[in-house]
Amino acid sequence: MNHTQRIEIVIAGQGLAGTMLGWELWKRDIPFRIFDPGTGNHSSMAAAGMFSLLAARRLKEMELAGPQYKVMKETFGEIGHELRQEFLHEVPTARLMSNEEIPAWKTAAQGEIAHLVKKVHPDFKATGVISGYGAAIIEPSGFIDLPEFLHSVREWMITKHLLINELIDYNSIKTSEDGFMINGHTKTRKVIFCEGPSISNNPFFDYSDIRQNKGEWIEIEAPGFSQEHIIKKEIFILPLRNGRFRVGATFRHGEMDPNPTLDARTELEKKLQSIINVPYQVTDHRAGIRPSSRNRLPVLGPHRNIPGLYIFNGLGSRGVLQAPWYAKILCNEFGAQK
Repeated sequence: MNHTQRIEIVIAGQGLAGTMLGWELWKRDIPFRIFDPGTGNHSSMAAAGMFSLLAARRLKEMELAGPQYKVMKETFGEIGHELRQEFLHEVPTARLMSNEEIPAWKTAAQGEIAHLVKKVHPDFKATGVISGYGAAIIEPSGFIDLPEFLHSVREWMITKHLLINELIDYNSIKTSEDGFMINGHTKTRKVIFCEGPSISNNPFFDYSDIRQNKGEWIEIEAPGFSQEHIIKKEIFILPLRNGRFRVGATFRHGEMDPNPTLDARTELEKKLQSIINVPYQVTDHRAGIRPSSRNRLPVLGPHRNIPGLYIFNGLGSRGVLQAPWYAKILCNEFGAQK
């Protein structure tokens, strides 16, 4: 580009956070551009994209889950209508359990979470699932196929001239009286960093409380396995379509090598084989680095010292449910309504 453009807001990164924020800005007619080269280790591209309102380990509904679910359905419905695709897949979750766990779940299912736990089966039956497990059927739950979703929105943004196929060079960010110059060609009043795991390299937000962990999942073909539920027990088995399933995920701290590993695949297959009793074939294996905060809430808001710089990051495992909600909150802080 050999000319200077003026844009109200620049977003760094077209992962889930950047995409949701861009959508909100577009709806409100606020001029913006997303800078994203379409390469690198996007945590959203390797995420499961699942949602549920239940904190299963605590047998409680997650805080704000009800309102966030409503906003999530509205937002993905709007985007699906605009792009003429269906992105939100509501599928009940069958959480497998031992006989010892069933009494606690039955008690909980008669109390505060009765609206989320539809049934507790002492002897769960589903095609392809090894017998002997009990299960709690949890609704609402489901998933967004994030790789498919982000690719589709990227193509739409390109046609709308909303996305610049570049990585923001931190050294290129120059301050001016009315904002910033980005990459030598774009003037803007605000820059919002939605970079996922790359935030660890960002010199402006080196104080942010973002931790990283590595997750891996495999995709399998198992035509004989039931597609009626998301199966969860240590791992998840997520039904896609045409006998395809996503199976994950591992959780690793320490070395953040973004490449898939044999150890992780072995771990996933061992756990998978403790659940299913039908033949399967592994067709894909992916890894991603996940950014998350210590309190499991997104990190968002203005820079503590530099006016005009913002962060929106750390969505973690609840990203699909939380991202639309917090994107609206951040846009509201900019003082512009739809």
